[in-house]
Amino acid sequence: MNISSENSNVSRMVTDFNRILEKKAQKKVNTLLSFTMKAISRDQEKNFLISRLQKELRKNIESLSLLEIENEVKEELINIKDKELESLRFENTNLKTLLQQNKEKVSKTIEDKSLIILNNTCNNNNDNNFSANSNNAFPIKNTLVLKSNSLVSSPGSLIKSIKPKGAQKRSLQKVKETNVTSVSIKNSQ
Repeated sequence: MNISSENSNVSRMVTDFNRILEKKAQKKVNTLLSFTMKAISRDQEKNFLISRLQKELRKNIESLSLLEIENEVKEELINIKDKELESLRFENTNLKTLLQQNKEKVSKTIEDKSLIILNNTCNNNNDNNFSANSNNAFPIKNTLVLKSNSLVSSPGSLIKSIKPKGAQKRSLQKVKETNVTSVSIKNSQ
């Protein structure tokens, strides 16, 4: 019986060994499946993140291209405004130059053409509306030409509008008494 008991022990050992191997193999398969599932889920997460990043990248590229277009439009508008501003500056400079030339021309004209005639240069009739100059009689308006290029109809209105005090008032009264008039004569030259 020894042999049969040994055979039964051996067969038990073989079956036990087979069971242990099956369990180990099943464990390895389960571990492999677990790793595979984890790898698949990681791969899916990576794919999801990649697709999400690609979408964000597309959006950023689109917004960047829109910003570039907007920037180009703004630069073009700035260039247009700069040209307009430069044109306005040039026009302003020209207008200032023309204004200065016109002021100089007017002041020269007033200096060249204005004569102050006292009472004794009037003709013999003592008519304040005419003056004799080189045997030519021409009408004179009772106006004063001021440096500010404004005309005053009579010396009296000038004195009334200024309202001087003290010594200035006395000197203006002397001017009023001497009956000074101003004449604008066009130069024949």
